[in-house]
Amino acid sequence: MDAIGEPSLNESPPPARLQVIGVTSSHDTLLDVLAARAPAKILDVPAGEGVLCAFLERKGWDVHAADIDPGNFKLKDVSFTRVNLNRALPFGDSSFDAVSCINGLHRLLFPEVAIREFARIIRPGGRLYLNVNNYSSMRKRL
Repeated sequence: MDAIGEPSLNESPPPARLQVIGVTSSHDTLLDVLAARAPAKILDVPAGEGVLCAFLERKGWDVHAADIDPGNFKLKDVSFTRVNLNRALPFGDSSFDAVSCINGLHRLLFPEVAIREFARIIRPGGRLYLNVNNYSSMRKRL
């Protein structure tokens, strides 16, 4: 540091604060994060069987589910829309307070399409909850 507290040319600035979810069980950490948030309108995509949807519904969230395969979804009381995350989503701009995409992005041919669509359908100030598997980690390689 120099005399006025600025980093010198030889020092790196402190890193930006990132919240990395993953060390123990990323799903358990995600559930803790979501349980601590005030309930809101959320789209869970891909919803799979609806496990996260059921958890969110019990916590008071307004849950909407979407997936490419409606045959897997098991919940009868949660609205479901068939979607392909490689294409435009059939929801209006700013339709949701939040979107959860758990173990979905790394399976897509065009993940940038999904990210763009999430940004479009999440209201300003809303949240995106992502979980992406790290298949190149040492644990996965052994």
